[in-house]
Amino acid sequence: MLDYLRAITIAACAGLTAVFGAAAIMAGAVTPPSAALLLASCTVMIAAYWRPMAAGYANAALWICACLIPPLSAATLLTALPAAATCMLATHRHPRRGGCIAIVQVLALAAGAMAGTVTGGFGDGMESEPTVGVLPLVVSPLLGLLMAWWERLDHARTAQRELEERRRAMAEQDRRARAATRIHDRVTNRLAYLILRMDNDRADWESAMPDDGRLLGELRDLAAVARDALEETRGVIDILDGNRLAGIDENDDDSENAEHSNVMNGSDADPLGETAMLRDHLAEAADRLTAIGFDVDAGLDGALPAGCNVEAIDALHDLIDETCNNIAKHARPHTACRICVMMRGDTAMLDSCNVVGDGHTQESMSAGTGLHAKAAQFQRLGGTIDHTITRAEDGTPQWRLSATLPIGSAHFAVRDSQNEQI
Repeated sequence: MLDYLRAITIAACAGLTAVFGAAAIMAGAVTPPSAALLLASCTVMIAAYWRPMAAGYANAALWICACLIPPLSAATLLTALPAAATCMLATHRHPRRGGCIAIVQVLALAAGAMAGTVTGGFGDGMESEPTVGVLPLVVSPLLGLLMAWWERLDHARTAQRELEERRRAMAEQDRRARAATRIHDRVTNRLAYLILRMDNDRADWESAMPDDGRLLGELRDLAAVARDALEETRGVIDILDGNRLAGIDENDDDSENAEHSNVMNGSDADPLGETAMLRDHLAEAADRLTAIGFDVDAGLDGALPAGCNVEAIDALHDLIDETCNNIAKHARPHTACRICVMMRGDTAMLDSCNVVGDGHTQESMSAGTGLHAKAAQFQRLGGTIDHTITRAEDGTPQWRLSATLPIGSAHFAVRDSQNEQI
C-alpha cells in the first residue's frame, strides 16, 4: 500500500510542477537556468522512488542553489513541491536524516529570504513566496514520519499474524502428537495384554482343554481386544495424515473411547461424566487383570472437581492403562494387586502395588519407555510419579507406584498465564 502511496505522491507532485512550470515558462517568469534546475529537481524526485536518501541529498542541494543563487531564484517556489516530496520519502526511509534534510531546506529558504535572493519577503505585505514555500517543507517530514510509523505498524501486524499462525500450527502439531502418543500407548497396551492373556490361556489349557462355551467366550474377548487395537491403529494413521481430529472417535459411544475424546488443552470437562468414566476405566482394568488370574483391588475414592482439566484427566487415564499393563507384564501371576485413585481437593492421587515377578529388579522394571514418558507428561502438567521396590512384612518384594496430578483448571490457568508472560 505504501508503494502505491509513494508513486501517487511523486506523480501528483510531478504533474503539478509540470503544469505550474509550463505556465511560468510561457509567461516568461522563469529563466533557462531556472527551468533547467526545475527539470533536474523533478528528475531527482522521480528517482526518489528507488533511491530516496540519495535523491533527498541531491534535491536539498538543488534547493539550496535555488534559494541562494540569484539566477536560479525564480524557480524557488516551483521546486518547493519536488523538494518537499523528496524530503518526505527520505524521512520515510530514514527519519533522522530526513528531518535533517528538512531543517537544512528551511534554513536555506530563510537565508535566501533574508539575503533578498528569494523574491518577496516575510513581512512585505505581498503573497510571500518564502511563506508559501516553507509550508510543504515543514509538512513533508511529518508525512514521512507518519508513513514510517504506518509501515512499522503494518510490519508489526504482519509479524503478529505470522506468529499467531506459527503458534496455531505448533499447537495443532502438539495436539496431534499428544493424541497419537496416547493412542499408541493404548494400542501397545492392548497388544501386550492380548499376548499375556493368550500365554495365560495356553498355560491353563496345557493340562485340560476348556469346554466349548468357555473357549468361545475367550475367543470373543480376544477378538474384541484385537479389533479395538486395529481400530485405534487406524485412528493413529488418520490423525497423522490430518484426516481426523485428534480425538479417538467422535462417533463412538463406547465409554472406553469416550473417556479420551476431549483433548483440547485448557478446556473444562464435565465432572460427573468424567468421574463415571474414570470408575468404569478402573473397573475395566480390574476385569482385564482378573481375566489373567490376578486378585485386583481397584476403585475411585472421591469425585472429580468442577472445572477439571481435560488434558490432566487424559494423562490420568493413560497412567491407569500403563499401570495395568505393567502389572500384567511384571507382577507375579495369580497374586493380589491394587490400583486406587483418590481425589483430594483439586489433586488426583494414584496408588498402585503388586508383587514383583521372578527375575524382575528395580532396573529391569524401570528400563521401559512407558513410565518415563508418563513421568515427563506429569511433570509438564505439574504432577509427579514415584515408583520403587519395597519389602512386605513377610519379605515379599512389592512394586509401589504413587502419583499426584493437579486436576483443577485454576492450576492450569495460572500456568498458562505464567507461560504467556515468559
